Order: sequence, then C-alpha cells, then structure tokens
Amino acid sequence: MFGLDGAEVAPYRTGKVREVVPGPGDRLIGQSANVPDDCIYARSASGVRFRAACPDGFEL
Repeated sequence: MFGLDGAEVAPYRTGKVREVVPGPGDRLIGQSANVPDDCIYARSASGVRFRAACPDGFEL
C-alpha cells in the first residue's frame, strides 16, 4: 500500500449538495447543452456560472 507515514486523516461527511437556484439579479445565459430542461445562469455578484431549471415558458 502506498501512502505517507504519519499523515493526518481528514474525515468527510456524506450527503447531498444543495440544489442551486437563481436569485435576484442572476443573469440567464442560455440553455444547457447536456441537460435540455436546464439553463445556464451567471451569479450577479461573482459572475460564477451554474446550471438550474429554465424559467417557465423559456424557448430558444
């Protein structure tokens, strides 16, 4: 077995990552290529992109 002698063990927790939802000011960029029912948004403050459900009535 490979490893480091005396290395610390970092515990982890099991669970689910919370669902990301668009907030006020987040910008809709377009439809997700991998999941047709989802859209790509950009956070208003940081510009970080994320995938979430498209708004009702969204069509390209």
